[in-house]
Amino acid sequence: MKQKCPIAGRCGGCPWADVPYEIQLARKSAYIRALLAPFGVKSGDCVPGPEEGCRNKVHLVFGREKGRTRVGFFSGGSARFVPAEGCPMHGEWFPALARTLENWANAQHLPPYDPRSGKGTLRFAAGRYLDGKLLLTVVSQRERVPGLSALHRALEEAVGETSLWLNINDRRDSAVFSRNFRHIAGAKGLEGEMLGVHFRLSPESFFQVNEVMAARLYTRIVELARESGARQVLDAYSGIGITSLLFARGGMPVVSVE
Repeated sequence: MKQKCPIAGRCGGCPWADVPYEIQLARKSAYIRALLAPFGVKSGDCVPGPEEGCRNKVHLVFGREKGRTRVGFFSGGSARFVPAEGCPMHGEWFPALARTLENWANAQHLPPYDPRSGKGTLRFAAGRYLDGKLLLTVVSQRERVPGLSALHRALEEAVGETSLWLNINDRRDSAVFSRNFRHIAGAKGLEGEMLGVHFRLSPESFFQVNEVMAARLYTRIVELARESGARQVLDAYSGIGITSLLFARGGMPVVSVE
């Protein structure tokens, strides 16, 4: 990590933040080799990628600090709230998103959800940012959340074109989403493209959080399938089906299982 993270060691997201990147790669390579060795599988070295600004997705939790509603993360392995004072792993859109959410929550006097008492309103905010566009889902314990139209306008001004959703989750466990989604404003999905495959993501869609490395991984997988002379490909845990479409475009019959 090139720049110093203001919450390194507290949020639990990057336990090796202070370790030089070359050493990180060596440790990861050794770890993968040790995992695969009992099965007689050999692996190469881990491939370097972007060190910062590479994550297109974030899960934020709402919390309380100094009388204000804040957004942040749960510290690793606990429910301790850590305010999001910045995160080098996300791009320039991240501080604008966090600031806009906090300003909106406090202007609307919306308290964060307290998992111990079951009281409060705002639980999480799950965002994904691709090609200058944001897909954001606000998770609330209550169905009525004031000011969502104002939030959408503020996000479009601060971050860019925004698809805004509300998820109503009154469960007492740690699940982020319930099945109760409600579209608020903007497009209903987030459109993107990878290696010539066009897709649209919904709030629940699985998509790799680092699209740069995902594109390299998918390209190599298709190359290996071609080199093997495979007559048919089974794409297990296929998600939104990007790899299935890449195999199909390469002329291989594909069975996609999710």
